[in-house]
Amino acid sequence: MKKAKFLFLLVFILLPGIILPQSDIRFSMGLNFNSSPQLREYLNYFAPASDLQPEVSTYIEFAGEYGYQINNKYQIGLEAAYESKKINYPSIASNYVFDYGLIMPSLIGYYISSAEGYKLKFGVGVGPRFAVVDESKVTNQSVGYSSTGFGILLKADGSTKLSELVFAYIGFDLRYNNISELKSSSNVSLLNPNTNKGISFNTFSAGIKLGVSIIFQSGD
Repeated sequence: MKKAKFLFLLVFILLPGIILPQSDIRFSMGLNFNSSPQLREYLNYFAPASDLQPEVSTYIEFAGEYGYQINNKYQIGLEAAYESKKINYPSIASNYVFDYGLIMPSLIGYYISSAEGYKLKFGVGVGPRFAVVDESKVTNQSVGYSSTGFGILLKADGSTKLSELVFAYIGFDLRYNNISELKSSSNVSLLNPNTNKGISFNTFSAGIKLGVSIIFQSGD
């Protein structure tokens, strides 16, 4: 369900690029290296001693972006990114599964530098965040939790020309996401067993992304 919601959001964001000139469409995937202390403490309560969560964990991200170039120096972009990770601790007595997803739409302002064959962008963005978790303990019946918040990011990326419109893409970003406490549909909070307090997903991450950009330059 959460992946279907992300795909709908992605299509909605990228649709304007079909009809507007001087625009970019980008598809990418990559890795985020996240530090989330509350989540780490919670998961380590269930983890076996041989498989504790590290201070920095790796998450997969899929993303798409539509950008419109205002002039030869500035561009605005609307990005939809989806970050996910599934953690499984099987044992003889139980099978603990924690399936996490975070949808991250962002409005980004870029400073750009471009010439024939390449385009560099440096940007700052902000947007809402939507976290979804499915957790199962002992049995295979999962309980769903969700939460909202906001995030900010810094980005630097480059595109190198492969053909008339298609460019190879590489990007780097830093993100901070402030996510409120996770709660079920019945308004029950996901609690840390050690502290009996609600779990929030405040995270700081650094990421690297690879993909493809389609750039409609002036005159194309």
